[in-house]
Amino acid sequence: MLRRIAEQRRRLILSKAERYLDDDERVLRWARAMQIDGRREGFVYITPRRFIVHFTGRQDGVPGDFRWEEITSWGVSSDPDRGTVLAVEASDAHCFVMLRTATAAMADDVAEFLKQFAEHAPSPQEEVSAPGHLGSFEPTGSPEVTKQKKTVTDHTRRIVVTLLGIALIVGAIAIIPLPGPFSFVVTIAGLAILAREYDWARDALDWTKQRYKAAAGKIKARRQSA
Repeated sequence: MLRRIAEQRRRLILSKAERYLDDDERVLRWARAMQIDGRREGFVYITPRRFIVHFTGRQDGVPGDFRWEEITSWGVSSDPDRGTVLAVEASDAHCFVMLRTATAAMADDVAEFLKQFAEHAPSPQEEVSAPGHLGSFEPTGSPEVTKQKKTVTDHTRRIVVTLLGIALIVGAIAIIPLPGPFSFVVTIAGLAILAREYDWARDALDWTKQRYKAAAGKIKARRQSA
């Protein structure tokens, strides 16, 4: 069961990159990422042909992908307090993404991601032109990537989010016998809260929304054909 769930999560994550891929193209490596301002989260991907950035919601103002031959400069800035930031620039676009290292396992994944990125990216033609508060960027595939430090406030928020989210999901289970979609709505609310702190909840929320849209589409199609 756990293996099946893990495979479903992997497919869900890879599906977000499909819009950018050629028919014969495949993802070699991915990592969780977020915008520098922390308002949107998503993923970054490496393929033999390009580097892909995909955040939740609309991609307005966010370059979706960079072909390797188009990249003019890139670099990595790693700091235990701020985290690990990857900068990528092309002649007509640029992006700065925070690579998430909330756990030691995620830090290891990011280190491997950056290693493969460096293997595919061309040698920088110039230095990264980054805002001063982001620090200095070095074109290296082996930076010191460590688990991001959490403050007392971070730990407190995680506890509150966990208790509230679980309470809603338990409540949703309790009201399953009631008529109407109330249990489903409360479950979504619980997952949305847990998704602020847990990747598994974020993935479960995305999966649930996709299934809901698919089911709603089928019901609409049946009504139109009736």
